[in-house]
Amino acid sequence: MCEAPAAARGYADPLGFVDVVRLVGEDTAALRVKMRIDKPKKALDKRASKPVESSPQMKNSALTTGLLAVLTASVLASIVLCYLDTKYSRELRSLNMQFNAINTSRNLMGPLVGETVDYSKTHPSIDPILESTGLKPKPASASTNKTLELAPAAPRNH
Repeated sequence: MCEAPAAARGYADPLGFVDVVRLVGEDTAALRVKMRIDKPKKALDKRASKPVESSPQMKNSALTTGLLAVLTASVLASIVLCYLDTKYSRELRSLNMQFNAINTSRNLMGPLVGETVDYSKTHPSIDPILESTGLKPKPASASTNKTLELAPAAPRNH
């Protein structure tokens, strides 16, 4: 009868520290052979013996100068527009807060003003206060209530 190894049966014999170090060393050596690490490393980051020079056309070209000027103008315009956007966003936020505060107080004062005007109908002693604040029109004086007398219209001839 053939017996399966211990690891296949669900348990394994405990390994000692020396055994683990030996296995790691063997695996590392096998890995080096597979990856060929033992060969010297190619020097990819070595500089060229002679520096690369740009063509004189690139250095003295009007197109290059023009494109640099456009790029500089674009960067400056972006900086200015970013600053203005930030500035006006803050101002808008501040004005919105003021607008909301005014609307809140207007909504709270509206019913109170209406009740005060209704109260003045039965208690006319409050009328001078309402007239001074413009909530109630001042009573018309005798000089403004004069009726205009019109001259009689001339008869029409048909």
